[in-house]
Amino acid sequence: MKRISLKNIQKQVSQASDFYGKSDVSTEDFFRYYTSPFLAKSLIGVACGENLFSKISKDISIPRKESLESKEIDLKTSIKIIEDKNRKFVYKTYLIFTLVALLFIVFVTDSIFYMLGFGVLILFILSSVVESVESLYTSTQIEYKNLVNYLGEKFTIYRDSFEYWANLSWQNFEREVTKKLNEFGYDAVNTKLSGDEGVDIVIHNQDRKFIIQCKAMKSKIGPAYIRDFIGTISIQKASGGMIVSLNGFSNGSLETSNYSNLHLLSIQDLILMDKEQLNKIIGW
Repeated sequence: MKRISLKNIQKQVSQASDFYGKSDVSTEDFFRYYTSPFLAKSLIGVACGENLFSKISKDISIPRKESLESKEIDLKTSIKIIEDKNRKFVYKTYLIFTLVALLFIVFVTDSIFYMLGFGVLILFILSSVVESVESLYTSTQIEYKNLVNYLGEKFTIYRDSFEYWANLSWQNFEREVTKKLNEFGYDAVNTKLSGDEGVDIVIHNQDRKFIIQCKAMKSKIGPAYIRDFIGTISIQKASGGMIVSLNGFSNGSLETSNYSNLHLLSIQDLILMDKEQLNKIIGW
């Protein structure tokens, strides 16, 4: 994880204070806000520590800030993991309780008749206990799955908001643009985070390629970036290129971009675009 500057921390704390409506932001509140403003807003007032907050974030595939290697687990996989844990828990509980019952019967009774009687009674009691524990465990897991499903649906909607994209780190901004292109059915690949020669994403189609540059800058993109990328399209021998900017482009940039194979999109443009419109831009 990258080190965060003191100035950045102070800025984050100030934003979190505004977010929660109080000047004394707790460590837990700050952690929630910094990790995911979406979840922080959704879970205000819910008793939820750092570990659980991180698990929920991971289970609904929210990219973590400042993480270069964040692994995402889709919802179906998460639910399967929970169900498998539930099954193993029940098996272990039955096994342990049965062994305890057998040991108790062997050491406490010296008659086969009493042994059988005690055995039936204890196994009946243990069976009721196991069912109660299983019911409690299962209901907890069901509540969690319902919560993850509910938040997952809300998060899907939230992903199409400017606030979501504005809170991503530049690495995750690139990954999310790549993911969105993949969802449209393109073979989009996120290049290495360094030494990419100005290319963040490449879309391949047989012997052709279309290159994309992502700009998560808080300001509008100026003409210098456009001119550089025009050169990159030529050097890369790409059929075309696109720059996706968080906050759009300056007037000078729009004047510079008078090329048929270069396209400038703000993140709002990309969010609102459908497959047919994107096909016209990419050209296949």
